[in-house]
Amino acid sequence: MDRNLSKRVKTIMAESWNLSVESIPDDAQLNKFAKWDSLSHVQVLLALQSKEGLVLSAELVQSLNSLPKIIEHLAGNIDHE
Repeated sequence: MDRNLSKRVKTIMAESWNLSVESIPDDAQLNKFAKWDSLSHVQVLLALQSKEGLVLSAELVQSLNSLPKIIEHLAGNIDHE
């Protein structure tokens, strides 16, 4: 896992959810992490769109349901630019 990218994504999540970065586990998942429900999921993805250039689609909103999947997706897009 790209530690720098992971830290950037966790920082965006922490800011969106008003939490510390350290409180977000590396394996955080939608509906399995207390602050990550459907509304906060949209908030994080919109923040990622704004800050990391994530291009959203309905399929992507559904599939990016864990921190590892978000990082993997962003890393793949960075590698192909």
